[in-house]
Amino acid sequence: YLHQDCITKMSYAVVSICFHMLNATERLLFTHTWGYKDKNGQWQGIVDHLLKKDADLGTLTIFTQERMDVVDYIAMVGTTAVRFVFREPPLSYISNIFTLPFSGTVWLAIFICVLGCSIFLYIASKWEASMGMHPLQLDGSWADVLILIIGAVLQQGCTLEPRYGAGRCVTLILFIALTVLYAAYSANIVVLLRAPSSSVRSLPDLLNSPLKLGASDFEYNRYFFKKLNDPIRKAIYEKKIAPKGKQANFYSMKDGVERIRKGLFAFHMELNPGYRLIQETYQEDEKCDLVEIDYINEIDPWVPGQKRSPFKDLFKIK
Repeated sequence: YLHQDCITKMSYAVVSICFHMLNATERLLFTHTWGYKDKNGQWQGIVDHLLKKDADLGTLTIFTQERMDVVDYIAMVGTTAVRFVFREPPLSYISNIFTLPFSGTVWLAIFICVLGCSIFLYIASKWEASMGMHPLQLDGSWADVLILIIGAVLQQGCTLEPRYGAGRCVTLILFIALTVLYAAYSANIVVLLRAPSSSVRSLPDLLNSPLKLGASDFEYNRYFFKKLNDPIRKAIYEKKIAPKGKQANFYSMKDGVERIRKGLFAFHMELNPGYRLIQETYQEDEKCDLVEIDYINEIDPWVPGQKRSPFKDLFKIK
């Protein structure tokens, strides 16, 4: 169970050394939360024990303005982070890959080229029709020219064709150009079908992406998702984490990591235990496209102690 509340276990080991160096007797108090206010405005968890002076030190907690008013933060004994982690989605889920092989200017150039050839073939076929008709000759109408152009674009032939040199030269140039473009387009589209997208790199990108969102089922996630009220974060919580009329997307660490592996899912989790599970359960190729996005913008957690405790300076020195 190393992936369960690992930051508390790590900070407990350091705090135990402090007690030993001060030759102090260790007495453990267990609680279910790090310390948040309930509906009545009363503190719970670790902060409550510190306020009541039942405890001198707590295990690592994240800085919040409310906590800084009632406890002192003594030292940082370890680093951790909470992020959205997800596998880069395939490009085909984010963009229309059928238009991506060529840039907009290339598509415009292709259109102008085909249009120019069509006009020239129409004029040439009109002139040829005035010189005499043949069963396999273009009759000088736009319909015949359109059939020839569609055949060239789709890499198909056409039974109707120009009879004289000018029209045949344009037809040859048109077929060669479209054949080269078709080969380039096909090669690019195959690469794009397997390519990951790099378009999801910020919270607005995450909000507007097709990714489903979830969070580890810990009290700090429920607290911060409700506490942070800027428009983007609020929209992420209300639309993708806890939409109205549906069950909130809070999962166990194991379940969330497995959902990341399947793709198109971003999981808000503590990185240290999360990556431990990823190391144990993912194939090597599944680890290469993982992306992180910060949601809380928190700093590393510190060990909290009683406000103006006489042991504060001793613990800091030690």
